[in-house]
Formats: sequence, structure tokens, C-alpha cells
Amino acid sequence: MLLAPFEGELQAAAAARVGERVLDVGCGSGTTTVILARVVGPGGSVTGLDDDLQKLDATRDLVARAGLSNVILQHGDAQDGRFDGGPFDIVVSRFGVAAFPDPVAAFRNLAGALRPDGRLAFTCFQRPLDNPWVAEPVQVLRRVLRGWDDPASLPGIEAFSLSDPALVRSILDAAGFVDICIEGAQMPLVLGGLDGVDGAVDHVAALHGPRAMLSSAEPSQRAGALEAVRELLSRHQRGAVVRLAGAAWVVTARAGRHGA
Repeated sequence: MLLAPFEGELQAAAAARVGERVLDVGCGSGTTTVILARVVGPGGSVTGLDDDLQKLDATRDLVARAGLSNVILQHGDAQDGRFDGGPFDIVVSRFGVAAFPDPVAAFRNLAGALRPDGRLAFTCFQRPLDNPWVAEPVQVLRRVLRGWDDPASLPGIEAFSLSDPALVRSILDAAGFVDICIEGAQMPLVLGGLDGVDGAVDHVAALHGPRAMLSSAEPSQRAGALEAVRELLSRHQRGAVVRLAGAAWVVTARAGRHGA
């Protein structure tokens, strides 16, 4: 639910058409996969790729409830370079391409999975400091817990590894993509669904970086830190939800005619 506000931006950038073949990288719980499968229709197909079996199971359930028969689910990683259902007209990803050990190799694999002139569309986060939904709670945790003054030392920072547009452009260029376009988008994001402050606190505590910070703290420190986070998030509650701003890049490109 956190990243759902960016779905419309991604779908508009992908501009999928009836009959096309699509690869959804890091398909997660399957929202993007299902939307794309409905757009391309029975004459097209969508391959949902994820390295998390639990997430693939969630996607499988969503696909079954939607009654779709044009979805292929694959356990794997773009780093492996093996994709079922290609060659593809489009590769898409909603925040699922930021943690590759070798991003040039991974994107080269994706370029190779596309037909000539095939399209790439993905979203990735802008800098942590430009994302109050994570920056503000982390700032509170740093103040209370201490010892995490260097943002680069925060576990989970790889989720923001594509926050520099110049770096993104250089990776895609090296991987064989052309006509690269990077545009900013800002959206209010909901933390913890409809569970109010309690859900938002649980959401923050479960994030990779905050979870590591809290797990290394003494119990009394941990309780104080969570209470400070609760106080912060309560100021952002409106009705049943807690909203903080999020900022992403919407990236589009085409595969070079002669491949990567």
C-alpha cells in the first residue's frame, strides 16, 4: 500500500498496449502485474519476476482472484538473465530495480530481454532526505539512539541506490539503452494502511534500516525511540491514516536497436 500512489505514474510511463508482452521486475505482491495483464489482454502476457517466494505466492493469489490466465510467475532475479515469456515489448518495475549487486549487468540483461526498440519504465526513490516518509522517522531514531550519524551507515540504504539521476543515466547508457528520460514525481504516502498511528509505527519499525537500529538498542532505549517515532507520526495523522511525502524518479528508455 505504501508505494501504490506511484502506480499511476508508472502505468502512464509504460503505456502498455493490447497484445504486448511485459516483464514486471520485482513484482512484489502483484498489483502492477495484474493491472498490466488486464491492459494487454488475453492476446498479450505479463511475466512477474521476484526473488521472494512469499511475494510470488501473494501475486499468484491476486492473479487467481482476478481470473487472469495471461500471467507467468517466475522466481528469479534480473541479475540471472533468464526470463520466461520473452522477448518483451516492455520491462517495468515499481521500485524493484534498486538493489542489484551489478546494476549494469542486470540492466544489460533486461535490455537483452526486450525486442529491438522495446521500452523500459521504472520508478526508483529520490534521495532519502527528499523522502520525509523515511527521513523523518530515521532522524528521530538517530537522535534517540545515537551512533547512526552517518546516513551511509544505515542498513537498507541500497533501496536508494538509484537516487542520483546522473548515475541512473550512466548505468542505462552502459547497459545499451537509449532515449533515457528521468522525471521527478512527489506523492503523499500512507504508512501502515488504515491502522492509524499504531500501524504506521509498526511499518517504520519493520523497515530494514530502522529495524536494524532498534534491534541493536537496549530495551529501554528501544521503547523510548518507538515512543518518539509515535509522537512524530501522530502529527501526520489525518483521520484513520498517517501520510508523509515521498519522492521518486520515473525513468523511461528504449533498448538500442543492436542490443546491449
